[in-house]
Amino acid sequence: SGKNMDVSLISKRITTDFINFANFLVEDELQANQLIIDVFQSLLVDSPNTIRQIDLMQSKTVFFKRIFLLATKRRNHFKIDSNLDLTGRAAFYLSYVEKMSFRDISIITRSFQNELVAKIVSTRKKLLGVEVQGRAI
Repeated sequence: SGKNMDVSLISKRITTDFINFANFLVEDELQANQLIIDVFQSLLVDSPNTIRQIDLMQSKTVFFKRIFLLATKRRNHFKIDSNLDLTGRAAFYLSYVEKMSFRDISIITRSFQNELVAKIVSTRKKLLGVEVQGRAI
């Protein structure tokens, strides 16, 4: 039964690894969960090895990329601020939390590496601004 994947086990792993990224991107737990489910299902269909080898960086990159692209496509359905820079948010999260290289982040976000630094700095400023405002209240 080596070929049969324990989907519940894998889905647990995927949830813990990627749900924070999806949540951070779209700031809506329900939409984030839906993104994860849809990406997971699409990978089961067309790239089961990615899921089987989810611990490998290459597979993680594929998963992050699909979450990002789907979030970008569905952007109009999300009740998110249209000023929200999804590329900046993804780059910020992947560099600070996942400690990814700019090369990998540029692959995931389909951006040029030199654009990413500016986007990360800008996102960081916005996040800090929001946090400072929240504390002042």
